[in-house]
Amino acid sequence: MLSETRPPKAGRWTEPARRVLRERYLTRNGEDVLETPEEMCWRVARAIAAGETRYGRSPAAALEVATAFYEMMVDGYFLPNSPTLMNAGKNNGLQYSACYVLPVGDSMEEIFDAVKDAAIIHKSGGGTGFAFSRLRPKDDVVASTGGRASGPVSFLRVFNAATEAVKQGGTRRGANMGILRVDHPDILEFIECKLDGGITNFNISVAATDTFMDALSKGQEYDLINPHTGQVTDRLSAQEVFNRIVRAAWRTGDPGMVFLDRINASPANPTPEIGMIEATNPCVAGDTLIYTTQGLLRADDLARSREAADVILDSRFAAGDVGPASSVFETGVQQVFRLRTEEGYEVRLTADHRVMTARGWRRADELQPGDLVHIVNRKGGFGSKGTLEEGRLLGWLIGDGHIRPDKGVILRFYGDEKRELAPDFAAYMNQAVGSKEGARHCVSVVDVAGRDQATVSSVRFARTALAEYALTQDTKLAGVPAAVLSGSEDLQRGFLQALFTADGHVSGSTNKGVSARLTSVSLALLGDVQRMLLNFGIASRLYANRHLARRVQLPDGRGGQAEYECQADHDLVVARDNLARFAQEIGFLSSAKQNRLRQLVSEQHGVVARAQLLALGFTSEAIKHRLANGRLHQLYPGVYSV
Repeated sequence: MLSETRPPKAGRWTEPARRVLRERYLTRNGEDVLETPEEMCWRVARAIAAGETRYGRSPAAALEVATAFYEMMVDGYFLPNSPTLMNAGKNNGLQYSACYVLPVGDSMEEIFDAVKDAAIIHKSGGGTGFAFSRLRPKDDVVASTGGRASGPVSFLRVFNAATEAVKQGGTRRGANMGILRVDHPDILEFIECKLDGGITNFNISVAATDTFMDALSKGQEYDLINPHTGQVTDRLSAQEVFNRIVRAAWRTGDPGMVFLDRINASPANPTPEIGMIEATNPCVAGDTLIYTTQGLLRADDLARSREAADVILDSRFAAGDVGPASSVFETGVQQVFRLRTEEGYEVRLTADHRVMTARGWRRADELQPGDLVHIVNRKGGFGSKGTLEEGRLLGWLIGDGHIRPDKGVILRFYGDEKRELAPDFAAYMNQAVGSKEGARHCVSVVDVAGRDQATVSSVRFARTALAEYALTQDTKLAGVPAAVLSGSEDLQRGFLQALFTADGHVSGSTNKGVSARLTSVSLALLGDVQRMLLNFGIASRLYANRHLARRVQLPDGRGGQAEYECQADHDLVVARDNLARFAQEIGFLSSAKQNRLRQLVSEQHGVVARAQLLALGFTSEAIKHRLANGRLHQLYPGVYSV
């Protein structure tokens, strides 16, 4: 028996983490919570380490394992899965594993044994996968009763109903995966069984064989085989079956496809001598930009880090500012779609991913033209790295700078900004590279002869831009660097201030409407900036191809005008009630632009206030956006929480 004395180290738990632990994992007696998070970790660590003694290790050695395991948990380096946290050390006889594949035999007893086993697994926190391929087809004769079989799809509905009645761990419903071989006589009914919307607790997949894929590639038919008798009952066109799979998946997100012959012929089945893999447990796939307490993080980066992150919650759900999310992990390749709003927000999501709309939660493939969808409506979180000054350098580099192999980073300033801002940026550059006044590498403002222009340059900062932000001349317009998206609030604010000052302006009047506009030839860059602004609580609208490629008259830097070839460009526009928040949170660095912004915002405030008195039921554009043209496309990173 391991010592009951818990190690002294305590965990650092966020309030959302404590809430989730109380609701799901800490031992309870009715409404009373009986243990602290540290006591839960020690309960689990002792139970896991106790296994060491069954394989010859001493109690002292097992205690060392328990202590090490405990410290990993309270330090946040590792947490086991939900069933382990729920069940370990409670002597309740329930499992520690989360994912199960259960056999479904071709008899009433075996079928309902599987229903019972699944219910027990779901009750204690697990998920289940089922292979229904052994079940005889619909209308097959049952010799023992003289009746007719109802087929695998009818029993799939039984499993679905049982799952509906059992909550996992007392908090969430179970998840299932149902699989049927492509050569089963009921395969067409299975492919289309989710079209009526009745099966909500299952993902389904067609188990494709090499024989089927070969027939598909050759445009041939293939055999359907009764699993009860082994006899061929019919033949189907492989192309027609595949087309039905595609159509059903387009409408409902299911079925997927699992290539069983390929799995069993590869290391994906590590124990072929024990048996063949027939089914898998369901997983969620997807990659997007996620609003977290640590900034905007890509899901694939989270998967590589194997760390969970707290995500920003919509204030309209009254669930708090942030909530815990599970860790992200890669599961494979799935069909994905692009959801694009009229305002330009885009998000990558699978067909069955739910989106909050004015009609309530809807699967992505259920969205209709004109649907109003929720976007993040509060200020989000930020990382800890980077300074305001560093952000300004990066923003100006992308907006009005270059990177040259011989001269490094070159920032350009014109007119009043040359006199007002260039000296500040030289100071920022010296601070970033650690140069002091009078030092050999000290950065200073350099006037360009014959032009109303000055530059600030540094070879050393070019190395920083490459090493820490992956910025080169070729990549600087590809989008906002990931290290900026996950950087500190000061870094992101400085980046936006400089970028808007370099390439943006204030437009309009109180009569016609006032806006702050950012213009760029890079639509990807503006899309990332739009997401950054939303993290500050600022909604905006993206106008693609605002101006097509053309020749225009522009200042030539010598006090005159010259004609230049210009690429097509795009505008990101902040207007209406979001403009005041932009002025408060971001603003411009130049006095001329900032003073004009403040003046117009002040004038607009009175106009907006009077208008709102007359507009009952007024809804801010900051929280509702229309689905552009009702089109769902290939996935692209966007704005949502998973």
